[in-house]
Amino acid sequence: MAYHVTPSTIDGPSRSRNWKADPSINSANTLEPNDYSGAWATIGTDRGHQVPLASFSNTADWQMLNYLSNITPQDSDLNQGPWVDLENAVRDVVRTGQDVYVVSGPLYEWYFATLPEADESHSIPSGYFKVVITDVNGWVEASAFILEQNAARSDNFCATEVTVNEVESRTGLNIMPSLPSYKENAVEGGLGGLTAALGC
Repeated sequence: MAYHVTPSTIDGPSRSRNWKADPSINSANTLEPNDYSGAWATIGTDRGHQVPLASFSNTADWQMLNYLSNITPQDSDLNQGPWVDLENAVRDVVRTGQDVYVVSGPLYEWYFATLPEADESHSIPSGYFKVVITDVNGWVEASAFILEQNAARSDNFCATEVTVNEVESRTGLNIMPSLPSYKENAVEGGLGGLTAALGC
């Protein structure tokens, strides 16, 4: 998922979590809310947003973020610990008046679990990546993180920082395809681009 967080998209009213299957996806190819029944009790997972609801709570489209196409079974300790801490850190950057671009998604590198009540074939991610990017008049900075499903709730997301190049290597994605080649190594090959801004 790629999304653009701005001062005007955040800090809206508290929004409910009404889970729904994505109506644009054939029902045979998507999970439904009932597929998550017993997931927390059995495998310790929450319904984890890829694009966070709080980052778009001040928009008219916030309800779409509760479609299950934006949700994965995410370990509760990860979801309620370092993952939400990183999401909050992104919004803190935005509150300074800075637009932030985020690319986020799952990794499937080892078996984690299976939803006990799901009747569709599915795979649960072993972890997730998040790349946080700013572009101020052509000055691009980025920090990337990989968080595993076996993270502890007390883990610090700062300790999970990797290079953008590592995310690209492990996902097969080109995270910033329009980045000029002369900037690519500096932005994607190093650490620390936005870590201070994110509170690390």
